[in-house]
Amino acid sequence: MLALGAKNAMQMDGGGSSSLFIQQKNMLSYPALRKNAVFLGFY
Repeated sequence: MLALGAKNAMQMDGGGSSSLFIQQKNMLSYPALRKNAVFLGFY
């Protein structure tokens, strides 16, 4: 991340409940394997 110019970064676990939505569109090539109770989002 430093090589990309980031000043701060956060690593998520990327497990079966991971989701990535950008402008209300799922950006992952696979569906979430289980329901998600908590989300971290950026707008």
